[in-house]
Amino acid sequence: KLSIAEMLLIAIFLIVAFWMKGVEFRKLRGVVNALEREISVNDSELRSFPLPVLLFDSTEKILWYNPLFQNQFIINNKIQNADIRQFTSGQGLDTIRNNVFIECEYGDKKYTVFSGNTEYRNEVVYALYFVENTELKKFKESYIATRPVLMFINLDSAEDVFVDLR
Repeated sequence: KLSIAEMLLIAIFLIVAFWMKGVEFRKLRGVVNALEREISVNDSELRSFPLPVLLFDSTEKILWYNPLFQNQFIINNKIQNADIRQFTSGQGLDTIRNNVFIECEYGDKKYTVFSGNTEYRNEVVYALYFVENTELKKFKESYIATRPVLMFINLDSAEDVFVDLR
């Protein structure tokens, strides 16, 4: 049996936990709205964007993702951890900020990932847009591996080349 003090402590903990979740949800909702305004779309367009979208903060913590991202990346509706690196082949915020796009793999698929950012209440929120192009990259690798190679050899004197072979 729990004492009254223990029950009161648990109740206070639960109230604070639910209140913190509400604060985090309101903050997240504001971030999504700010990003939607930044890219000039209305409230539902970021959720129905035709590419998988992932939002994260400057600590690389995942804040939000759209249903298409969930369908393509989230196994059993659970994320292993809240770190973006699991979806970017280990590449972090520094790499993302310094490049127009990054190349990454997830599962058996290859992606080109474009990024953007917006500011919300003095915090920068980043967005990743995943373009799945596995077949295109396989075609490129196949082309590079199978294209013919032509080499021209210009000899000044054939005797100079064959002198050590005798």
